[in-house]
Amino acid sequence: MQRNIKKSTKLDILNTAIDLFSKKGFSSVSIRDITRRVGIKESSLYNHYKSKDEILVTIFDLLESKFQKSPELEERVKSINAEYEIGSIWMTHFEQFKKQLIAPQLQKLLKILIMEQFRNKRARKIILTHLIEEPVKFTEKILKKIFEAKHIKADPVILAVEFQYPLITMKNEYILRKQDNLDVQSVEKKMKDHIVFFTNLLNIKSKD
Repeated sequence: MQRNIKKSTKLDILNTAIDLFSKKGFSSVSIRDITRRVGIKESSLYNHYKSKDEILVTIFDLLESKFQKSPELEERVKSINAEYEIGSIWMTHFEQFKKQLIAPQLQKLLKILIMEQFRNKRARKIILTHLIEEPVKFTEKILKKIFEAKHIKADPVILAVEFQYPLITMKNEYILRKQDNLDVQSVEKKMKDHIVFFTNLLNIKSKD
């Protein structure tokens, strides 16, 4: 019973910190702010976390766990054998992205990440790795598989960059709009149109 209470308190501390950091920024929130909201003494927090920095590390760990690759998408990439499947995979990836952002906690985590990117090296690494490099590599893997099967001479690295960088910008716009409860339908349309346009472009080139 005591263990469950301790675990619950630690989770309350984490969730409270996520909420406060996302609203005020990490530097503007004190240990006292967190403990006052949770309803515990400041000394009690140190039974769960050594410092405020350790809470932030836990937040980044949690965020990175949410960027794990979908086993379903990985399997689809392995079995891909036709150009039209590229668009289907990208569209599935886009729908998963939208579904993830429905969760209020993830929105808060991303907001913390965005605010911390210029102050915290770990935040920059997460953005570079999970929001930029991995999507490009994922696209490159898909294109390379198609090109090899169809004997198409094209550079999958360049095309992956051409496809993903505009999409990365649109994803950032989507996240920012979502944070302020602004309309995201126009961004969704741009993202879908981009996927369709690029898929059609590849299909045309494959027939030349």
